[in-house]
Amino acid sequence: MAMVKEGYQPVYRPRSYTMGLFKETPEGTSLLIQIQDLEGTDWVALYTLEQQPDGTWRISGCYLAKAPGQKV
Repeated sequence: MAMVKEGYQPVYRPRSYTMGLFKETPEGTSLLIQIQDLEGTDWVALYTLEQQPDGTWRISGCYLAKAPGQKV
């Protein structure tokens, strides 16, 4: 949890978020989420997902970037 708090603050404490659709690609399954942090900066989080043998889904990665048009 400390990694999420430190490296993914917009994910840990969003002001708001909008979940996109699951997308199947040859590389795997992903989910795109639009996030606004507490200061009003917009972010995009791309989660990669992996289905487990018991049928449940687990996050296998998260890529976080400022949304297009946001200052870096």
